[in-house]
Amino acid sequence: MEGTYNITEKLYTAGRYSWVDLDGDITASLNSVTANKYTRYSLGGGYRWSENTILKVSYDWNDESGPSTSEVSNDQLSVIVATQF
Repeated sequence: MEGTYNITEKLYTAGRYSWVDLDGDITASLNSVTANKYTRYSLGGGYRWSENTILKVSYDWNDESGPSTSEVSNDQLSVIVATQF
């Protein structure tokens, strides 16, 4: 589930919610974390610097649970500059 809201012609915010829920005792590893339920909330924004370049900033909150859950702090801050030629 995700959504985007344009503040101005060049500035926007975005949010996303995603999850994986495996059945029973089944586990999977994702980025060195083993669990059977993953939930991620993301919030970010972007600025269109030019027609070919965009700056993006986002933060992801990650939560894992279930059998064999590895306890790690794996929230993530991302800063991206994307340019197309």
